[in-house]
Amino acid sequence: MLITIGIDIGSVATKGVLIKRESKWQTMIPSGWSPRDAGRLAIEQVLKSSCSELNQVEKIIA
Repeated sequence: MLITIGIDIGSVATKGVLIKRESKWQTMIPSGWSPRDAGRLAIEQVLKSSCSELNQVEKIIA
């Protein structure tokens, strides 16, 4: 099953989207002081909401 995650880390907000089959899950959180932490949190949130795990992801696009 092809799972793709897209991440956009901006100065104010970090957005994440996960696409699995015909479904899409998305999140938006404040970027805060650490873009690395914000990106990681966005990935964790879309994985959790889609009931997926990181080892199932084929692509992460930033």
